[in-house]
Amino acid sequence: MMERRLFVGIPVPAANGARLAAYGRACAGDSRTARPMPAGNLHATACFIGAVDVDRIEPLAKTLAEHDGVDGLWFAGSAEASAMVEKASVTNLKQTWTTRGLGYDLADRRFEGDYFLSKATQVKNVWIPYGA
Repeated sequence: MMERRLFVGIPVPAANGARLAAYGRACAGDSRTARPMPAGNLHATACFIGAVDVDRIEPLAKTLAEHDGVDGLWFAGSAEASAMVEKASVTNLKQTWTTRGLGYDLADRRFEGDYFLSKATQVKNVWIPYGA
């Protein structure tokens, strides 16, 4: 049985993330083995779900995507499962970010800064016509 460790994370605000990332780089110093996290990868773990059998991950992702009480969902998985998550979230206008089956090195510098913050936030406008 193959398992993955799952958690619910909250993005760190950009200003705090930049300071924490700078602290991590300072702590690493000249170490050749340390890999300090870039600011865009930092998060606070709100809930550690634990080890979950890989066969249960896609049904869990679908349930979370459909749930009205979940405001956003990031999913790392196959292209097919990513499409399922995006489709399941349409009815509640949930913000999603999926890997679409691609492998990402989250330590890559292109993910620093506000990349993940922009993926974790969404503005919803509701137009209510009134008058005649």
